[in-house]
Amino acid sequence: MNFYNIIRNNFTPVANTEDVFTVMGASNRSWMIVEIDITGAGGSTAAFTEFAIYRVGTVGVTSSNTVTIVRANNANQPAAAMTCVRTWSTIPVVSDLVHSCPVNSNGFRHYWRAKTDLSDAIEFQGGGTSVAAAHASVRALTVNGNSTVRIKVAEI
Repeated sequence: MNFYNIIRNNFTPVANTEDVFTVMGASNRSWMIVEIDITGAGGSTAAFTEFAIYRVGTVGVTSSNTVTIVRANNANQPAAAMTCVRTWSTIPVVSDLVHSCPVNSNGFRHYWRAKTDLSDAIEFQGGGTSVAAAHASVRALTVNGNSTVRIKVAEI
């Protein structure tokens, strides 16, 4: 199993209308989210901000603005088979909410990590009947300033 980080630093999200990013798993590989780390970076005033991670129900149309997927543990491990983007001409339609991430715009952090046996990791199935089944979308629900979003994923 290979581990990768996907990070978007100090950006201003747009609520409910665009992806922070969408992770698109390779059609022949499954993957899982094993860590989520989101921090408010919006200044000195406390204000509620919330992000959510969804399964994708219908894939988006014409993606662009690739987000780099970085090897987490070893520079010699293979590059990720998945891709990650943040802009679409038509954004993906989401289905199931799999994780809610409340933060505070002035620096409060939402941190979650799967158990060491990965029994509660958030899985996405590759090679299924639907291409969308291997995709996850991170979206902002409520926005009050800049944030930084990092998820750690494992390809199986």
